[in-house]
Amino acid sequence: AVLARGEYLVYGPAHCVECHSGSWDALEKLSEGVQVPLSGGLRLALGPLGAVYSKNLTPDTETGIGRYSDAQIARMMRWSVRPDGRASVDPMMPFGDMGEDDLVAIISYLRAQPPVRNVVPPNEWTLMGKVVKSFVGIAKPRTSINPPQTAPRGVTKERGEYLARYVT
Repeated sequence: AVLARGEYLVYGPAHCVECHSGSWDALEKLSEGVQVPLSGGLRLALGPLGAVYSKNLTPDTETGIGRYSDAQIARMMRWSVRPDGRASVDPMMPFGDMGEDDLVAIISYLRAQPPVRNVVPPNEWTLMGKVVKSFVGIAKPRTSINPPQTAPRGVTKERGEYLARYVT
């Protein structure tokens, strides 16, 4: 049940697959019902700031999340802090107040996937991108979170608000 919940979130409301699928071709396959690995490498252009590449979320120990602990992955999702201690871009990881049960389900599901070795290029920041990144608040760790132990269930207003604010 935990893995099924994780799969539902990863390929559904959490939208993990949309960036971490690795290519636009993979997303096309997803629309045809093919479940694609979350091997990363998708280039996301940021205009004059540069480009970022989505990371490999498979449990590969060299190029994916297999080299990180569950606590490090949870810290990234919750606090927007990478395993190396650097801040990530907060809006790309809006999971600070995701329910503890949903966080566990996502991490469990990712761990259960087959590892895919995929070396992802480093992000390409322009000088302007580096300056903006160092001064803008969205590139800082979160300072406050209030996640519930369990996510709201059922077809309710609370469930809809939870999905819109903390999972999407």
